[in-house]
Amino acid sequence: MKTTPYRQVRRQPPPDGMSPSLLVVLGVIGSVALLVAHAFVARAAAEVVPLREDRTPAGSVAAPIVSVRRIPAITSRSVRLGRLRASLAPVAAQIPPGSCLIVDAEGTRVAEVGAGAVVMPGSNLKLLAAATALAVLGPDYSFTTGLNGFLTNGVIQGNLWVVGGGDALLSRDGYEERQIYPSTAPTRIEQIVGLLQTKGVTRITGSVVGDESRYDTERYTPSLGLGVKGTDSGPLGALLVNDGWVTGDEIKEENPALAAAREITAVLEEGGIDVGGEPMVGAVPPDVAQVAELKSAPLPEYLADMLTNSDNNSADLLLKEIGLVSGDGATRTGGIAAIVRYLGEQGLPVDGLALSDASGLDRGNRVPCTLIQAVLDRDGGFGPIGSGLAVAGQSGTLRRFFTETAAVGRLRAKTGTLTGAKALSGFLPYTETDALVFTLVLNGDKVANEDVYGPIWNGLATALGLYTGSPTTAETDPLP
Repeated sequence: MKTTPYRQVRRQPPPDGMSPSLLVVLGVIGSVALLVAHAFVARAAAEVVPLREDRTPAGSVAAPIVSVRRIPAITSRSVRLGRLRASLAPVAAQIPPGSCLIVDAEGTRVAEVGAGAVVMPGSNLKLLAAATALAVLGPDYSFTTGLNGFLTNGVIQGNLWVVGGGDALLSRDGYEERQIYPSTAPTRIEQIVGLLQTKGVTRITGSVVGDESRYDTERYTPSLGLGVKGTDSGPLGALLVNDGWVTGDEIKEENPALAAAREITAVLEEGGIDVGGEPMVGAVPPDVAQVAELKSAPLPEYLADMLTNSDNNSADLLLKEIGLVSGDGATRTGGIAAIVRYLGEQGLPVDGLALSDASGLDRGNRVPCTLIQAVLDRDGGFGPIGSGLAVAGQSGTLRRFFTETAAVGRLRAKTGTLTGAKALSGFLPYTETDALVFTLVLNGDKVANEDVYGPIWNGLATALGLYTGSPTTAETDPLP
């Protein structure tokens, strides 16, 4: 915070005809006038009706409350937050029952409607999975796909086992043409050809065998609707290529490991490595050594793909990896237990939290609005979560939104859509180090219709986009 020091002035004798007592009176009048002016400015800022009182704790006071040096900082902050509250008021008035809107600015809660609600979050649930993954797995974590076999003189004698490590972004070159939101951090299976050729491999006498034994074989969250299974999610497995699609097929294989073995076999043969047998599925024997391994992008980039594109398979396989690494079991329920425990241990508001998956597709998921906001507040907008979100008008699930607002290219958020649920939570950076933090989750009849959520989204984006952190302390400082 900028402060302007008092200027040193040499004492001068009073002008002719002016008594010292008169100087004292004039000094008192000047001080009173300054305080009255400050009160007038503060009252003008306060006339903007807040959605709730400023909850920022007073903390310790380093200077007297009536210090002239503090007035510009107090005034500039009051004006900034007052303007933001006023611009958010029309948005707050549109929030339906059972929904929530929370906005934090400069460490202060400036908007709060239905903050106590426990909501169906849709894909906003991926924010909780990402936060837990960063803590449990660590930012340097990568998913590893193993290549195991008996290698002799450039030949894999027998089978080549491809051991799945949970990498949901394994894909064949060209698969992005099938994706609504193309992957930003794909792990190309064509790299397998290069890895084997580096080892001198020219032929595999047996088959490519898909090994999915790292996780259980639950393909879908049991309570998902039929219209979701196989399209928006799954079938899930520790070895998953192209989300389970085989190039040229119109129907997915029931076993994603077999689909992966088929796709990898085709890629190897196209790359000049002969494969003798038909694709198969099975666990690698313990005596078969690893020949090479294929690594995914580091976890922050992997999560950015998941968040920007709202990738459901990434989230639900990540859930199983969290369960495995945390010791709760390489299953959906093991991952859920790990997430709930981690968030609770962090002292975050978990009352009412009920999870069925990590993608947010299941309609039984329930999350406190304050929990989503708390996770975002901890990131601040410039951490792995904030940096990994879709950008308004530019990328992922936000590429067609807010193109005509001041938020375009600036607002970063996680979307969420289900019948009866529409969510938008994230950040609006206004300096290189500061960002507004917001959570908006709409629940109710028809809220996922654009004519219902659209005005609320646009109103929020416009209000946040106009926030610039001005006036600054310097702009309201009356002292030279």
